Amino acid sequence: MALAEAAPSVTVDCVTDGDAALAYVHRQGPFAGRPELDLVLLDLRLPTVDGFKVLNEMKSHDHLKNMPVVILSTSSCDTDVQRAKAAGASAFVVKPATYDEWCDMARSLVEKWCVEV
Repeated sequence: MALAEAAPSVTVDCVTDGDAALAYVHRQGPFAGRPELDLVLLDLRLPTVDGFKVLNEMKSHDHLKNMPVVILSTSSCDTDVQRAKAAGASAFVVKPATYDEWCDMARSLVEKWCVEV
């Protein structure tokens, strides 16, 4: 909702687990034919396949290795931040606590990573 409010012209799709995230970025199964992604917002604590594995898998493929990936996590643990950056994350953002903070974060992400048409 915060991303939709911050940038109504930006298309946002969500998946609920790591297997679906991998299928989505590879445009496989129900995600075949989806347009190329401009940015991935990735949670580290995903069911089935965690965010670190998704990130590592993405960065091991030529067609995905330059894709910007912003980690959105409840963790502020320095080990998680360093591990994500070492794996190729473009940025690490701790999930905000309030809706207003989510909106501010969404606007900031859109300003930095998205080109609206």
